Amino acid sequence: ELRNPLAAISSALQLWGMVGNDAQRQQELLALGRRQVGNLTRLVDDLLDMAR
Repeated sequence: ELRNPLAAISSALQLWGMVGNDAQRQQELLALGRRQVGNLTRLVDDLLDMAR
């Protein structure tokens, strides 16, 4: 479950270099990365809560 958001972030970063100056596409990829970072944060928080 931790790898899914990481894969999405990795893909978004790879695509970032391919979109050139397409500002809308860059914003979409940035939003995707932010969502996935949020997902990872929640997963890590849940794991830390369970470890207590």
